[in-house]
Amino acid sequence: MKTTHIKIVTKYLRNTLYILASILIFSSCVEKTKTIGLNKSKFYYPSKSDFENDSTITQITLDSLKNFNELVDKIDKIVCTDSIPVINFENTQSEFKIMPMNSCSSEMACFRPFLVTISPDSIRIDYHKKIGIENLFTALELNLLNKDKNPLHGDSPAKTIFEVQVDSIYNIKKTSDLLVKIVNSYNELNKKNKDSLFLKIWFSKRKSYPPPPHSEFEKSE
Repeated sequence: MKTTHIKIVTKYLRNTLYILASILIFSSCVEKTKTIGLNKSKFYYPSKSDFENDSTITQITLDSLKNFNELVDKIDKIVCTDSIPVINFENTQSEFKIMPMNSCSSEMACFRPFLVTISPDSIRIDYHKKIGIENLFTALELNLLNKDKNPLHGDSPAKTIFEVQVDSIYNIKKTSDLLVKIVNSYNELNKKNKDSLFLKIWFSKRKSYPPPPHSEFEKSE
């Protein structure tokens, strides 16, 4: 009888210790998750100074949308009411905020040309070259720095705008993944240039348009 009693007590203690250990491990994981969330880096585009006056800002949570077209429509609706849209998205390490360069569609007299159009699998550069998305860093560098002073690349970091397009057949994760690629490549380039650059993005449904009447472009044909 005594031996049986000892076995019961031992089993009880073992189970109790197991439960306590499980609670401690779970608590540790929760605390670690909270800490990771609190320590996320925050990035602002075009630059942090653009967010100083937030009285007219309307927030857009990217993962709450269905697809890219819904994002473009939401941006347009906000800018057409004289407010400023800000797109919020994140990954496990960072939080990102993008202030789009879009104008109200009803007020656009003509479509402005873009030197670089970025989509999930390719980049159209200089209106006639199409390169793979793996060349994203090079495309950003060519147009933001333009060391060769090529007239078909950006005039300056402050004036260069990148167009983003994603087919609406994809869900919003496709857009989020592309934006993370863009900002990560830009952050790497900006760090190398002492945070002197700007990332300006226009979100567009437009699929194709003719190149601008530019003599240098015509010579390159």
